[in-house]
Amino acid sequence: MNTNLQNKSNVQKIVLGVMLMLFGLVLIAARWIDLGALVLLVPGAAMLVWGCISREAGWIIPGSIVSSIGIGATVLEKTAVSNASETAQGATFLLIFGLGFALITLLTRVFTGTAHFWALIPGGIMAAIGAMLFFGGSEFFLLEFSNLIWAGALVIVGIVVLIRALRK
Repeated sequence: MNTNLQNKSNVQKIVLGVMLMLFGLVLIAARWIDLGALVLLVPGAAMLVWGCISREAGWIIPGSIVSSIGIGATVLEKTAVSNASETAQGATFLLIFGLGFALITLLTRVFTGTAHFWALIPGGIMAAIGAMLFFGGSEFFLLEFSNLIWAGALVIVGIVVLIRALRK
């Protein structure tokens, strides 16, 4: 078998093939062994490692997201958080998932030279909602009120789009 490791496209295909095989093996093993969140941690970590080595955001982004979901699931399964209320569990997961998005900004800056600041928006929203769930009280009112704001904003944007479309 002749592989040209100097060709970037070939290297990416080889890495993708290895990752798919690894993920498939984890899924097969999960039929007989309780792997829990390893089903997500293994491919997430593989994507993160490859993204950092290859200095490509295209691997860092999904690696950060999948890894943070796996870490969140592991924390909910294997720590004292599993005995907490459903609200506390949801808050914990959202905070960890939000940190996964923040990790995108950090790792893309360190390894690609260009920070992907867009990831702070969904990450910040998830972390803020997680914090509101943790603290409860008046923050719940803000969370419920924000649903009305979003719904109202969608109606207004829809009206503006319709008016502009009908004017042309």
